[in-house]
Amino acid sequence: MKYNIYYWPFDWFGLWKEHDEGFENYPSVHEFVDRSINSKYNKTSILSYLKSGEVMMCTSAFQFPNPITGKRASKTVCYRTDGKRIWFDDIIELIENNDLCLPNSWLQEMMENNYRFRDLTDLDIDAMTSKLFNDLKSFKSDKG
Repeated sequence: MKYNIYYWPFDWFGLWKEHDEGFENYPSVHEFVDRSINSKYNKTSILSYLKSGEVMMCTSAFQFPNPITGKRASKTVCYRTDGKRIWFDDIIELIENNDLCLPNSWLQEMMENNYRFRDLTDLDIDAMTSKLFNDLKSFKSDKG
C-alpha cells in the first residue's frame, strides 16, 4: 500500500522509513513532500496547532535523524496529541523547512476546527499513549 497526503488512514504521523534501521516498513517521507502544496499552507496556524499539542512522551532526537537531510540532532523529539491525532513533533521542522505536507484529512479537520482543539486531561493522554503503542505495533506487524 502506498501512503501519501491523499491516503493516510492512521491517527499517527511522522515516523519514516528514512529514520534508521527498524523503520523499513514505515512510509517514505518523500511521499509527503510537495513544495507547491506546502507553499499554500497557513503555516502560522498549522505550526501553532502542532506546537500546542499535549506532550505524550519524549526521547532523544539522536535516534531519529532528519529523514530528508540525514542530520542527527542533539535535541529531544516528542509525541504530541490533540486528543484524536498523534504526531512526532519533528514534523514541525519538516513542514517549516523541508516542504513536508500533512495528510489532507488532518489538514481539513484542523481548518474545520479553526486550528483549535479541546483541553485534554491526563486520562486522555494516557489513552492516546496506549493507542499509539497499539497502532504502531499493528502497523509494523501488518507490514513486516
